[in-house]
Amino acid sequence: MEIGCGTGRNLAILQRKLPKALFGAVEPCDFMREYARKKYPWIVINPDLGEEADLIGIFEQKPDLIFISYSLSMFYQKEKTVENCLRALAPQGKLYIIDFGDFQGLGRMGKFLLMKWLHWFHVYPESLDVIWTKANQVLEGPLSYWKRAVFTVGDEKEYKD
Repeated sequence: MEIGCGTGRNLAILQRKLPKALFGAVEPCDFMREYARKKYPWIVINPDLGEEADLIGIFEQKPDLIFISYSLSMFYQKEKTVENCLRALAPQGKLYIIDFGDFQGLGRMGKFLLMKWLHWFHVYPESLDVIWTKANQVLEGPLSYWKRAVFTVGDEKEYKD
């Protein structure tokens, strides 16, 4: 299941690799949701926001895996979204989050130029430091461009406020 699936491209890639799996998503943007439904009619899409969506109700069972790709930093209620995902996961289920890092490796000018380019597309990434510190694993990409966090339900480092 993907939270913030946009056009559905990520789920389409996964579906080719895992053709027998069920794929669901949450996407509140009408335009993106309709685009994804037309192009990939096999995706079940919930129109709610990530922090309030009934993730179990999409397939009437707890998902084994949820991921959020380059969208959590733009959500209003980031921590509530993560909490909702973790509550919905099956035992030993995993939540993967990949999102923008702090861009420190790009230098001041590189970071400025990248942020300017992202703003042209109405993308305004915000820090996810609070969420990164609560993950079971965090991996940082080259030049701090991205970070990936993994949360596993049932591991000793559970996500709590």
